[in-house]
Amino acid sequence: MPQLSLNLPSTLEIFTESVRTISHGQLVNTIGSQKAQENIVTISFTHTILPPTQAHTEIYHVAEITECYKDNTRATIFRAQLFNDSGLAQDVVCKIVPMLLPQHTGVDGRSSLRREASIYQEKLSDLQGKCVPRFIGLFGWTAPDGITGLECLITTWEGYSFDIDPWKCSPACRSRILDTLQKIHRAGVRHFDLEDLPNNVLVKDDTGEIFFVDFAQSAEHSCPLPDDYQFQLCTPMPDYWECNCFELRNVAQQLAFWYPARYDFLGDPTIPSGEVLKGRKSLINYMKNLGVGYPEDLLEDGADRAIEELQSFIDQRKFYDRDFPLSIPLE
Repeated sequence: MPQLSLNLPSTLEIFTESVRTISHGQLVNTIGSQKAQENIVTISFTHTILPPTQAHTEIYHVAEITECYKDNTRATIFRAQLFNDSGLAQDVVCKIVPMLLPQHTGVDGRSSLRREASIYQEKLSDLQGKCVPRFIGLFGWTAPDGITGLECLITTWEGYSFDIDPWKCSPACRSRILDTLQKIHRAGVRHFDLEDLPNNVLVKDDTGEIFFVDFAQSAEHSCPLPDDYQFQLCTPMPDYWECNCFELRNVAQQLAFWYPARYDFLGDPTIPSGEVLKGRKSLINYMKNLGVGYPEDLLEDGADRAIEELQSFIDQRKFYDRDFPLSIPLE
């Protein structure tokens, strides 16, 4: 079975409280060899929990961290160079989490990382390298106390996070984000952590391909949207019964795919935008048919403002959504 060794700075937060019953100094000495002058700890993960589907090497070695994305006592995530026993290197992302063995604590601190690894291997296996990173393996190290330890998930590095502001991001890019997420849903996975898109969406700056990452909170999903459902830019937001997948609907809203289906006219937020866009006379008649008792001049002034505001928003949105290539703004 493949094995893994990592050279890591002993100053990483993961070491400070990752093993609750062992102090920092004891942990550093227990894990493996330490180069005192360089303050480097070598961890040998001898337990392969989930290997890749086809393992072509026996030993993996992470020798250098090139970027650190997250470092706290719950998880450390970093980009690094991974070497196999033939000396071939590739860009990878390592996620290390502390664990408490369930037979001693009654709580499995490894569940989210193992769930993420299983999702990559099973539901997302056909999307690896296309919509999600390739899964390298999940490796474990157990402390001498037999209670605590570390686990490390390794996937390929696929790109950079970027600014997904819909007023900066091209319509082609925004469409690719939704298309990629739809493929993940069709594979039977809901991400469950897309409230802040830039954290978990990456782009390859040379090809513009979109990748979703961090499936620690994901779950199996039977998407209610048909496979051929099309998200249309700059159209009224569909009713929930028409677009009834909460996650895809939420992401489409974050990407400003739609303009509001309802408009707040003179304190009534339920007026269909389509009625506003029909023009002043039609809107006034629509309001009168609702039985409102506003004076004629108030209806006229309100109608003029409503039409101008909504049309201005739509025109501006259409300008940004023109079908021409715009650069993808990297952070």
